[in-house]
Amino acid sequence: MAKQKKIVGSGITAKEMTVHSGQDLAPALKRILGAISADITARGQYGMVSWKVVEQARSVSAGHDRDRVIEQSPQDYAFQIMKLDEVIKHSIEREDADEAARFAFQMGCLFTEALIKQDWEIHALRGKKNADSLALPAQQENQERHHQRQQKDAQIQQIAADKRSRNPHLTNSAIADQIASATELYGTERTIRKALIGTGPRARGKK
Repeated sequence: MAKQKKIVGSGITAKEMTVHSGQDLAPALKRILGAISADITARGQYGMVSWKVVEQARSVSAGHDRDRVIEQSPQDYAFQIMKLDEVIKHSIEREDADEAARFAFQMGCLFTEALIKQDWEIHALRGKKNADSLALPAQQENQERHHQRQQKDAQIQQIAADKRSRNPHLTNSAIADQIASATELYGTERTIRKALIGTGPRARGKK
């Protein structure tokens, strides 16, 4: 197939492009290079890559008063882009490439910010709100489980203290085995033994 549409990238950066191959490739490349050359001749290097952005900014800002637009509205971004365009052109006229490049980069960032805010902000905030609403119950559940575990550990240690008061030589393993044999309320012998680490005497080779 000489010419076809192809999706390049993924997610929010995916875009449709026309790709050429086979016998169509050489003529297509010649047309593209010719168009680029004509664009450079008519608009210059900077104008070639910026004119669509600037024209879009002019269209968005048309009929609006610069001093009355809402901050970070499409019109606000448009006026900022047009101002930067003027600054960049003046820098180019003075042959200050460093300044022109700096403001051109700033304009590109500003244009990208405007697109993200316009096309994705509502969806992003909605998604964050949904994620937060799902995360809160899970967080509360985890906190409740942790609180219950702390309560059980405290009860285990109290039971162990009572047993040691009657038999000071009982090891943690022995106490854990007795508690686990008597009830399933506090978990397995291993779980109970973990709650008793650091308390009472130990059996050799056991915790």
